Amino acid sequence: MVSAIDYFNTANLIMQRVVLTELSHIRTSAQMIAKSILNEGIIQVFGTGHSEAFSAEIARRAGGIVPANKISLRDIVFFGEDHPSAILEARVKLERDPSVSQRLYELSSPHQNDIFILASNSGINPSVIEMARIVKAKGHKLIAVTSRRHSEQEASRHASGKRLFELSDITIDNGAPPGDAILEIANGTRVCAVSTLTSTLIAEMMIAELIGILEEAGHSVPIWISANLHGADEHNSLMQQRYGSRVRRNA
Repeated sequence: MVSAIDYFNTANLIMQRVVLTELSHIRTSAQMIAKSILNEGIIQVFGTGHSEAFSAEIARRAGGIVPANKISLRDIVFFGEDHPSAILEARVKLERDPSVSQRLYELSSPHQNDIFILASNSGINPSVIEMARIVKAKGHKLIAVTSRRHSEQEASRHASGKRLFELSDITIDNGAPPGDAILEIANGTRVCAVSTLTSTLIAEMMIAELIGILEEAGHSVPIWISANLHGADEHNSLMQQRYGSRVRRNA
């Protein structure tokens, strides 16, 4: 019988392994992001499915940096002209539709010095692969957060045959096994996913490293403050004014 402690112990080992094997990649990524921000760029972060949780950890997060914009499949409704049914009825379809990526890229209105972080556990779905192709074609730096083990054993669903890790400037491995689940039950099925935990760890380590680099460079670090603290609304409003529509309020 699997248990909470089984999950904790297994997940903890995976997170420790991520720290040991990916720290240098996290530090290099933070240096790339710092260079972008010091050149008036921002982070553009995109993930579909559960990888969207990674985006939410980077952009508009209390205690996180302000110059980060979350790109979401919902943008085609919020900032485009699609009917809400496009999202409500076809989330999986959109994840596998490469044509949506050009629209999402354009809706994010990126500047030349913006840096992109794309998160996908499998790294094989067409929307994220096409976004990676567009990002590189436009000359942006690209960081990928993905499961190398999963990607390396699966074929890409994109017409190019490429997987996310094959297109990025730097790849951070989230350590998740193929299929994401880490515990096996009696009938052989695997349960209890880990990629959200490890990706969140990667996101916060990256932000911590980034802030350290910017502070050492004598750069004022713009930070979101929790809306539930006194004075936060005034502070966050000033931060929003500083970056305007480049950092969007979205769900």
